[in-house]
Amino acid sequence: MGIGERGGEACWLPGRVTELSCEGCSLVIAPPEMPVGETARIMFPGFGAHAARILRAEEGQANAVFEPPLHPAIVDYILRMSDPAARG
Repeated sequence: MGIGERGGEACWLPGRVTELSCEGCSLVIAPPEMPVGETARIMFPGFGAHAARILRAEEGQANAVFEPPLHPAIVDYILRMSDPAARG
């Protein structure tokens, strides 16, 4: 997963999603943290970047809301692929 865009410039940061729903996600991100209110582009492997507005960011953790929400089938696929047993 990558997180990008700061002040209109691409700035891809490594990160990890710790919770995921159609409406948003919780993230662990490397510094520098994204400012609250900033729109980030969150990239999931196999999918294009999804816009998400940062709601909270502190000490390497953030919460974001997807704009627009993710389709339930995309969330289901990402969750299944994150489970090693589901990958076979």
